Amino acid sequence: MIKDDIVDSLAKELKIPKHESLHVVDSIIDAIKEILEQGHKIEIREFGTFRPVLRKKKLGRIIATGETVEIPERWAPKFIPGRILKKLVMAGSFESAEGTEA
Repeated sequence: MIKDDIVDSLAKELKIPKHESLHVVDSIIDAIKEILEQGHKIEIREFGTFRPVLRKKKLGRIIATGETVEIPERWAPKFIPGRILKKLVMAGSFESAEGTEA
């Protein structure tokens, strides 16, 4: 599923034009990005929590050359699924993990 699928689904469910549902989806995504950029966490009950985390510096390797490089510490987004979301996914009946898109 991609963003357009969410926009289509929302427009159909709420019986609104696609351009309005696109605005709603974009507004939600922009709000999440802005809150994370400010260093705050976002908790959506029954869904999960988004939070910024500081990744420590570490050593990495360039696969093509085998050269070792230092990867500096950096902020990264992290998503922790909520209990109900975990249960829904674990109860799902998927054919296989590969090749199956939701």
